[in-house]
Amino acid sequence: MQGQQGAQPAGQRGYGVWILEAGKPKRVPISVGITDGSFTEVTSGDLKEGQEVIVESTVAKKNNTPQQQQAPRFIR
Repeated sequence: MQGQQGAQPAGQRGYGVWILEAGKPKRVPISVGITDGSFTEVTSGDLKEGQEVIVESTVAKKNNTPQQQQAPRFIR
């Protein structure tokens, strides 16, 4: 991660997670701390302990062929 006080190289987006708000996905910016590659510490952001976040989604193919739809998975 470049810089410790939120400084980011030009053209790069910050970290974020997605939540459902009023039934629609909403990106929530976060700051992250240490990670072991599987788990990452969230050091700041507008999240509450135990709040569900979206960890998977499905996208329809470009030719509009229906795909098997799966419900989003959430983590706590």
